[in-house]
Amino acid sequence: MIDLAYQRAIIPSFETLLKGRKTYKYWDELEQSQWWPRERLEQWQFQRLKELLDYCQQTSTYYRDAWSALGLSARCLTSLADFSRWPITSRDTMRDRAADIRVHGPSLKVVTKSTGGSSGSPLRFVIDCDANDRRVAASHRGYDWAGAAPGTRQSFLWGVNLQVASLRHRWKEQLYSRCLYRRDVLDSFGLSEDSIPKYVARINRYRPRVLVAYTNPLFRLAQSIEQRQ
Repeated sequence: MIDLAYQRAIIPSFETLLKGRKTYKYWDELEQSQWWPRERLEQWQFQRLKELLDYCQQTSTYYRDAWSALGLSARCLTSLADFSRWPITSRDTMRDRAADIRVHGPSLKVVTKSTGGSSGSPLRFVIDCDANDRRVAASHRGYDWAGAAPGTRQSFLWGVNLQVASLRHRWKEQLYSRCLYRRDVLDSFGLSEDSIPKYVARINRYRPRVLVAYTNPLFRLAQSIEQRQ
């Protein structure tokens, strides 16, 4: 009953009514479109991708110049085969030409994201809030497939922000993760033979219904639990 209260009332009300996000609207759309016939879904995907590229070409200085120099126009796309002519945007380009790539507008709201840095250095980038709502909606659907819908009591053996955050920011993150989404986040980078007993004790105290983790630290944790019986 508690899980259902969080899943169907508390979290949707917070996200939709208080924060004004469209996450649950887009999640509902995904739940419906996943049952479409393959042909209809592929047509919709192609049309959305074509619209996205056209938007980039019309509003981004970098993409407009780069694609126009190659004689490319998103509006002339007729099939997936046409995409083979489009250049790949590299990680270095995303970093070095960020200002030219970025779309600016008076009403455009964005959030800052970054990659995990597993390749050497994190890549910081911005995405507009509507796109982020769609991204989170797809994530919610995927976790729901695995029995871990938002509001399900979960322990996360996950990467944490290595940058020093203010006390206010830490409290905000704690309230958001622990109290609203019911996630107890453990730092996967701090996992060691010495710390594993503390991690296990914390998981046992929290009693999650779901354990979300990166593969390697999860394997290490499980192996140590088995060895220690």
